[in-house]
Order: sequence, then C-alpha cells, then structure tokens
Amino acid sequence: MTRVTKLEFWADSFHEGFWACEELGKHFLIESISYEKGFIPVFRFKLNDELELEVKVFGSYKNWDPLPKQIAELIDWGKPDLITFDPEKDSILLAVEETAAVPTGNQALQRCERMYGSLRKQIPFWYLLGEFGTHVDGGTRRDSI
Repeated sequence: MTRVTKLEFWADSFHEGFWACEELGKHFLIESISYEKGFIPVFRFKLNDELELEVKVFGSYKNWDPLPKQIAELIDWGKPDLITFDPEKDSILLAVEETAAVPTGNQALQRCERMYGSLRKQIPFWYLLGEFGTHVDGGTRRDSI
C-alpha cells in the first residue's frame, strides 16, 4: 500500500511555490498537478514504490486569512520566499530564501531578519545564493562567500 505524505508550500507568490514544485519534479516523478478550488496548485510526486508526496501551494502570504499561527509568527520577522509546512503536525519544517542579488545594503538586512526569525523559532533556514548577481548599475557581481 502506498503511503501519502502531505505538505504545504507557503510562498511569497504562487510562482515561487510552483517553481519549487517544478524543481522537485526534476528529482521525483510528478504523477499529477491539479487545482483545488480552481486555483490552488496541488502536486503529487511519486518518491518510490511505497511513498508519495502531495504538496499544496499557497501563494502570497497576505492573501490568506487566517494564516496558520506558526507561519504568521515567522513572517512577522520577514517573509522568506518559501516555507515548507506540515499541516498535520502544525509545524514549519524549513524556510528558504533565494536571491540572485548581491547581498549588500538593505537587501542584506532583509535576508538577515528572515534568518534571525527562523533562528528564534528553531526552524532550519536555507539561503540559496547564486555565484553571480546583477547590481543596480547593470554590472555582474560575484559573491564573496
């Protein structure tokens, strides 16, 4: 018998949640994509012969009322691009921030508040930073990490 694990991707936009699911689809078979209520993407992945993963994508935090309490408390510190949420356990598994911008000035401070909020709530945080970013002057910059 196949077991189904259900997760939710809460994102700053539907696009970011959808893109995250498409990336998962590069590693696991996407069995189906449906739309709950006509607009909420629901992806079903086959992980192996005994396990499937269902991911429901909720985009734009501000459009949902009420937000799950755990998510509302985390985004008070700043809004990560993606939050992986286990609705059955009412817990956040992971917060993710992705940027192609060079982490300087206000942009870097925004990322720090998101990391700090996750740290305070003891939530793992992935900061995905590309090797190259584009500066406002149009030039390409390389990160120094």
